[in-house]
Amino acid sequence: MITSTRLPRRDDLAAAHDVKRRPFVGRSDAPSEPRLNVECSTAAWSMSGHATSGGDVADSFMLSNECFVVAVWDAAGHDKSAATDAVLVRAGLRALLSADPDIVSAVFALNRVLFRRAGTLSPWPFVSGFFGLVNRETHTLRYISCGHETALIFRGRNAHVHLPHNSPLLGINEAADLTVDTVHVERGDRLVIVSNGVTDARPLCSQTEFFGTARICSYFRLQPFGRTAEASRLIDHVVTFADGALDDDAAALIARFD
Repeated sequence: MITSTRLPRRDDLAAAHDVKRRPFVGRSDAPSEPRLNVECSTAAWSMSGHATSGGDVADSFMLSNECFVVAVWDAAGHDKSAATDAVLVRAGLRALLSADPDIVSAVFALNRVLFRRAGTLSPWPFVSGFFGLVNRETHTLRYISCGHETALIFRGRNAHVHLPHNSPLLGINEAADLTVDTVHVERGDRLVIVSNGVTDARPLCSQTEFFGTARICSYFRLQPFGRTAEASRLIDHVVTFADGALDDDAAALIARFD
């Protein structure tokens, strides 16, 4: 089950602190079952044909003994400005969450920074992104998905749950409304997050046959989940499907919960 919390519009970061939800840090009513183990693989591909820093990035890191961060974002464009925005989000996300482990305040602050930076650029840049906080104690994923591709939780070989986007693109509106969704994760689940460079990939001979979400589902039904380099194998599979030439940067993150 997915539960949603829509946050009221705020004009500044200080106001955002008034509505912070902290269900995962310092909980006295945390379940007694063992903590989830989270193993994560990430991969990215740029239009230059190298796995270098482009506009699409996947990132994961342990925030504390209780919390693990998973994130994929896509900065609009393919130029140096997009790469700069992508690096800015990585540095900002890590710094903000390290100082205060609240996903709401972190994404709110990132949106403000991107909006103010965008005012100096043309065309107006923006960032789509999935930003999640896994609580290993409560076995929950709390996430904000800003105009991003649908994320998927695979449960067993055939069952999966879609996690659709719930918030607007970053950098468009300084006082954007954000929604936080919470979903329970179980041991054995796999979380798959990709950028649209994956789903929009297509063969050179076709303008209408896209890789799409359905092929992601088919891929993981046929390919057993491993423990290492899963994201890299998925990206390699997508590049092969596209005859070795992607039309966009691409990124993928696969998290395993045990």
